[in-house]
Amino acid sequence: MIYRMILGLAICSLSFFSLAEDNSEMSPEEEKYITWAKGIWDSLDRKSGVVKIDQANAVLDIQEKFYYLGPEDSETVLVEVWGNPPSQNTLGMLFPADTTPFDSDSWAVTIEYEEDGYVSDEDADDIDYNDLLSQMKDDTQSSSNERVKEGYEPIKLIG
Repeated sequence: MIYRMILGLAICSLSFFSLAEDNSEMSPEEEKYITWAKGIWDSLDRKSGVVKIDQANAVLDIQEKFYYLGPEDSETVLVEVWGNPPSQNTLGMLFPADTTPFDSDSWAVTIEYEEDGYVSDEDADDIDYNDLLSQMKDDTQSSSNERVKEGYEPIKLIG
């Protein structure tokens, strides 16, 4: 998996789709990766406009400058493309319309839902946000250590 990710980043630092069109200078490994990536890209059901997320009782209005991937496609991207552990909670992802999950500078927002009920923010002025961020970083580090034990790449909360 690590080899695939390193190869993917190297290839994707170039233009993903321009490489797919002109493969005269690619190694067999690069050609195999491009074929794999293009197959996944072509299989993704990218949506914009009104998207219902029944599990969260929500409706999103996705503007043209973004696209939405449903739960199954999101799992494909998160696990197969980005090398994350499987999850049962992802309801979708949002990507900028001018990127693919294979681009070296791509980013996305994952959509999850927890039925916590009403959460008051009356004490928001009393929260020490530096302490909160520090706690979140510690929690993320603990999660990252578990990821590494399971053979996944580490993660880090920057701020």
